[in-house]
Amino acid sequence: MRIALAAGERGGTDATGVQSGSASVYFQTRSGRKQKRYVKLSLCVTRGTMLPGALAVSWGPLGDKAVAGALLERASVALQPATLLADAGYNAEWVHKFCRDDWGVESWRAPSGWRSKQQAPVEDDAKAAEEERLRQALVRRVVHERAETDHRIDAPGPS
Repeated sequence: MRIALAAGERGGTDATGVQSGSASVYFQTRSGRKQKRYVKLSLCVTRGTMLPGALAVSWGPLGDKAVAGALLERASVALQPATLLADAGYNAEWVHKFCRDDWGVESWRAPSGWRSKQQAPVEDDAKAAEEERLRQALVRRVVHERAETDHRIDAPGPS
């Protein structure tokens, strides 16, 4: 099922790592243990409504491009945005080619404070920066809610 989007709506893609164990990073650091792997969530969302369209889960550390193919393939089934904004981790010619030729979506590298030919026009920088902030907040919220669900203990109360 493809999600109907408003004309000209953008999509956004990013990834974040989440802790896979129950011990805190602080505890692991104090005990001398180093975290070698973590769960990495890669999301593709609509930028106007922040509706998730695709999710890829992998083990980190891993570059964004390693799961970009699977993520974009899933997103192309669920979403049809006018443009896709992604950070530098997805900035590869094969990613842009997939978006352009196979998905029919114009792809841009999200603005990061300096100019390049891959970035959106200047007048869109403020709007794109706000959309980027909102997208990252959504990723943090999804990760936080998932972490709370995973660590919730349903112990019976006193009788």
